[in-house]
Amino acid sequence: MKTTRFERFLARRACGNQYDTAYPVVVVDGDQAPERRGSTWHYRTTSGIPIDYPGAYSRRGWSNMVYHPSTHRIVVGREWLAAAVAREAARRRYGAVTQAVAV
Repeated sequence: MKTTRFERFLARRACGNQYDTAYPVVVVDGDQAPERRGSTWHYRTTSGIPIDYPGAYSRRGWSNMVYHPSTHRIVVGREWLAAAVAREAARRRYGAVTQAVAV
């Protein structure tokens, strides 16, 4: 499902990721709240051992470092996203949305 810029903004904001717009938003079936998944970028040797400080090996000539890019993404449910858009539209139209209080 292709999302609009506004839907991606709502998913990122609900995930606590207001200022970083680099994470792609993946929409799945259901009403799952947004969550961040994946791992950050890192270097490993060709045999799979993590390299903590890749800068220490960068000027030594041949290296067996392998770069692994970030796989971060925000996963959100289709129904949750539709409800969030409706909530935000109501908030913008009527001001702060208040919860009904049972008397």
